[in-house]
Amino acid sequence: DRNRRFKAALSAKWGDWRTCREIAGKFGQHHSVFEHLTRHPDDYAGAFRYIASRLRLIHLYAWQSHLWNRAVARYIESITPPAERLVVPTAEGRLYFARGAMPSDPSMNNRFRLPGPKLVDVAHPRQRELLVEALQREGVGADAFNIEGVSGFQLKGEDRALVIHPRELSLSRSGRDSLALHFELPRGAYATLVVARLVAEDPESRRAPRGGSRGEPEPRAQGPRRPAKRPSTGRSTRPPAKRPRARG
Repeated sequence: DRNRRFKAALSAKWGDWRTCREIAGKFGQHHSVFEHLTRHPDDYAGAFRYIASRLRLIHLYAWQSHLWNRAVARYIESITPPAERLVVPTAEGRLYFARGAMPSDPSMNNRFRLPGPKLVDVAHPRQRELLVEALQREGVGADAFNIEGVSGFQLKGEDRALVIHPRELSLSRSGRDSLALHFELPRGAYATLVVARLVAEDPESRRAPRGGSRGEPEPRAQGPRRPAKRPSTGRSTRPPAKRPRARG
């Protein structure tokens, strides 16, 4: 799409700020950012201030949620034996879902903290440990997990539910070859993750190949083709509180 072509063109010419400015002008996006870099090639902080506040926050909260997803995925992996969990590959990396009830720590009260600056608001020791590990994989220390000097661009912590159960879940046939899945989620939950969990392949339930050559893979069932009744746009970002969630 257009946005993908814009990013590819910038990537190919990154560092050549005059050319990037021309590309930005052609696509009508971020021209002032590259105009600044053309005049001040090493002033990335100054160029950053030309990015719209809403777009800055989209990426900030998406990354903040990425850390949460990685920490929660590691937590679920650690408390569920391999035979009792499902693995769903996503752009976030592998997400883990318990096949049944998840044996989470009662002291967490079904909450896992989305961390604020320097993790100072993360009181649960296990959660803090997992978030520190997630930051380390990104090459960031806990003390560096902070933003200063940029107005309207700050990290905000909050408690998130570890497990969310869809409401009004139902399945109906919408045509000869398609099904319609209906459910409701609270604000901030991803409908796409519910679908991914429902159609996840369970390695424990694989059957031997039927017919054909030896080792021929079993046909996979297709997931629902229609969106949920009220899909949440997720918390991948929070310009108004939308961020992707790893769900147990």
